[in-house]
Amino acid sequence: INAEYGGDGNMSIDKTQILKYLSRIGIPEEQYKNLTPTINNLKTLHRAHIFSVPFENIDLHRNLTVQIKNINLLFNKIVERNRGGYCFELNLMFGELLEALGFSVSKRIVFLNNEGGWRELPTHCCLVVTFKDSNDGEETRWRADVGFGDSAIDPLLIKDSLINTLEDGKTLKMTKEGDYWTESRFKQDGTWEPITRWLDIHADQSSFEEPNLRVQNDTHSFRRKIVLTKITPEFKRVTIAGFSFIVTDLKTRERNQIYFSSEDECLGKMESVFGIKFDDGFGKPCFKSSIETPQKVFQFAE
Repeated sequence: INAEYGGDGNMSIDKTQILKYLSRIGIPEEQYKNLTPTINNLKTLHRAHIFSVPFENIDLHRNLTVQIKNINLLFNKIVERNRGGYCFELNLMFGELLEALGFSVSKRIVFLNNEGGWRELPTHCCLVVTFKDSNDGEETRWRADVGFGDSAIDPLLIKDSLINTLEDGKTLKMTKEGDYWTESRFKQDGTWEPITRWLDIHADQSSFEEPNLRVQNDTHSFRRKIVLTKITPEFKRVTIAGFSFIVTDLKTRERNQIYFSSEDECLGKMESVFGIKFDDGFGKPCFKSSIETPQKVFQFAE
């Protein structure tokens, strides 16, 4: 199968779509009028999205080219069909929701740290949301990212060297380095590990098309195996990685992992935990590239 999500189109959503989007992330319709552009509402929307919409790359294992030009097709996938997506899909879609609700949003191209060094080319994106104090006119800016495989549950205040300790156990810091902002996480050994890095300049929609194709054609681990993950409101991360199911308590760090014995078992877990069905006519994902367990555990019929 070789099909595409996407095409030409403008980025915009109407009120009907806003209400459906809010329902998708668990926010009742009656709260719509209260979602004015405030920092607290940004935090509410950010958490709701993190808890409801998974980070996933399943379509890359269905031989589908994921396009990000047409917001209506992205909306259909994430909202109407109860799917997730990866960084460009999720953050661009979330940005559209925020803008439709009156937030001041700009987009950034992001570089990822790869085993001790920055990737030469960008493969991620994030949002910058700006608020202006009505009394003194002072601006504050917040980094929002609902499309990272291990996203922070809350937006981060963009302030040099400010340490953010989050409820899910993460300790993160934003630092200014020349024209770049770097996000780092505090490790158990007492050191800071850089995660993301972005030039503080707005990127328009077209800027993400080449990085999006790069992600799909890359051969790093994200492309080599199925990844499906989200955080629950109880601060447990549930993940399908390759041919295994992992539950991690983010506060205690307790981790349980099981291996699936069949494709049907894996598909059943995708539906029961993430609500994902493959009824769009494009077929089921190919699992063979995701096998990571010893052959004695299970064996596919050739």
